[in-house]
Amino acid sequence: MDRINFIGIGQPRSGTTWISNCLEEHPDVLFSSKKTVKEINFFNSLPPYINYHKGIQWYLNQFPDYQEGKIRGEFSTSYMCDPDAYKNIQKHFPNVKILVILRNPVDFLFSLYMWCKQSVLYHDLPDTITNLIEDQKYYPQFVDKGSYYKYLKEYYDCFPKGNIHVMIYEDIIIQPENLVKNLYSFLGIDATYIPSVLNKKVNTSIKTRFNSIHNIICKISDYFKQNYPKFHHFYYNRRLFQVLYFYFMYKRSNYNPLNDDTRKIIYQLYRDDIIQLESLIQRDLSIWKI
Repeated sequence: MDRINFIGIGQPRSGTTWISNCLEEHPDVLFSSKKTVKEINFFNSLPPYINYHKGIQWYLNQFPDYQEGKIRGEFSTSYMCDPDAYKNIQKHFPNVKILVILRNPVDFLFSLYMWCKQSVLYHDLPDTITNLIEDQKYYPQFVDKGSYYKYLKEYYDCFPKGNIHVMIYEDIIIQPENLVKNLYSFLGIDATYIPSVLNKKVNTSIKTRFNSIHNIICKISDYFKQNYPKFHHFYYNRRLFQVLYFYFMYKRSNYNPLNDDTRKIIYQLYRDDIIQLESLIQRDLSIWKI
């Protein structure tokens, strides 16, 4: 009754919503979103998500009730880069299966930057991604998250190698059916099941619908963050507010691609980490290299 079979740990803007949809649709999976939300954000210690103090029973209550022959799990992108998440997960579920999906770190950083730039909480980010990587204060929250080896190594040191399943975002585009089949097989569920989202694009790029209204809301948000810091946590912990705001204020829109020079500059930040990651996960990542 207290067993959790799998936990997804990252990364954001890398296909986690698509993976989660594939899991939620499978008849043998009791995904957390079927009762509460996709991202429970329980095991991490860094703000804005602070839930660990609520206790393990609170965490278990976020899932559908146990059913014989079915597996339970969640996917929270805050876990991979958190300094305590891997230790907290191991403490409670030492034999759990760990799911990871990674994207070319250059594209990941750009997508994360553009996504956050549109939000109320991060609207004051630098005007260009070049300025972002030149300012050291943004490294922990943005740039450093693309150093996958650095963080994933902690999980490989804590969990059996056979319990960690690493997927690559680019495979969603190139060979989605094979990726899903391997995922289902790893989890020990029916690998012949074909989810309806298999060839669909989800959680795409966004753009503000009403710039003037967005700017006013950003100013109000800044005021509350400076004078009433609890507003920051209120926003993050009120999912309904976020969903409604997203629905009314944003529309789907593609970003202009990175130019080659900027791409090369960002790639140099991650070149050595990519090489180490190849050895760790035993996969050729030439598709990411320049």
